[in-house]
Amino acid sequence: MVKISLCCASLLVSSLAYALAPVVDAYDDDEDAPATTTSSNPASPAHESSNSTSSPVTSPAPSSVPSIPSNSASFSLEQRVTILERQIANLNPLLVQVDDLQQQLQNLQGKLESQQHAVKVLEEQVRNQYLAIDKRFGQRTNNNTANSAKPANVPMNANSAMSPRPLVDLSSSTKKEDSNNRKSMLPNSAPTAAAERAYQAAFQLLKTKQYNEAIAAFEAFNKKFPNDLNVANADYFLGQLYLLQGQADLAINFFKRFITRYSQDARVPDAMLQCGLAYFAKGDKKMAMELFEKIIQQYPDSKAAQAAQARLQQFKAMISAAANPAKNKV
Repeated sequence: MVKISLCCASLLVSSLAYALAPVVDAYDDDEDAPATTTSSNPASPAHESSNSTSSPVTSPAPSSVPSIPSNSASFSLEQRVTILERQIANLNPLLVQVDDLQQQLQNLQGKLESQQHAVKVLEEQVRNQYLAIDKRFGQRTNNNTANSAKPANVPMNANSAMSPRPLVDLSSSTKKEDSNNRKSMLPNSAPTAAAERAYQAAFQLLKTKQYNEAIAAFEAFNKKFPNDLNVANADYFLGQLYLLQGQADLAINFFKRFITRYSQDARVPDAMLQCGLAYFAKGDKKMAMELFEKIIQQYPDSKAAQAAQARLQQFKAMISAAANPAKNKV
């Protein structure tokens, strides 16, 4: 009986001990552990309160303070897409302007190429004319040397192909006028001799390529001896000289005067051709092509007509290229 009572007493004591012990759930969150510790340690709250009063800025946890986002991170994907669309929309006018500038640049390049081609063509033509003049001058120099022994008052043979004098008009009125001029000069040999010397001096300057001096000499000859037979040659040479010097207007004046006054001269087709080149040099392409077509119609079998046909095709191609520079670039 005593043993039974002792066992009951020991069980009662053990149950009381378990009842006084704290109950801890193993599945509770770890955050409850500091609370239990603080409850068991009453001095720690005072310590924490003193720390909080001394440093109020650093006391909160870093996760509790929101960070300031940057511009790139502050926008959502939809906002970023909207911004990019606006930027692209702002770039569209600039792209259109760039395209316009490129088109204008292509047009200017096309015009520049056409002008350069025109300059090359004119340079080639001037060089050919220069060679033709040198060749003609050499032939006439030989003829003048052969005729230097003749008396000064005896006129040269007008039918000679190598003579520097022009072919006279075959009409009766021109024959009468030419015979009257010869009769008026024959009695007094001094004017004829002076005119011949003045003409030969101008021709010598031309032969030695002193073009400015030759122009002045031929101009003076025409003014001093307007009725001399060599005036036709002087007019023709002055037209060529002014064309070589780049003075298209003066060249046109002398060529037109030569064509009008000496319409039966064999050099009229060449004068018309060079007059057309002068018109083209000054920018009057329409008049130049009209002259070339006129040469082809009036003198179809001449060398000038062949040259006019070639020049006409070249000029038409140049005008077409200048009118459509963009197509040529493509």
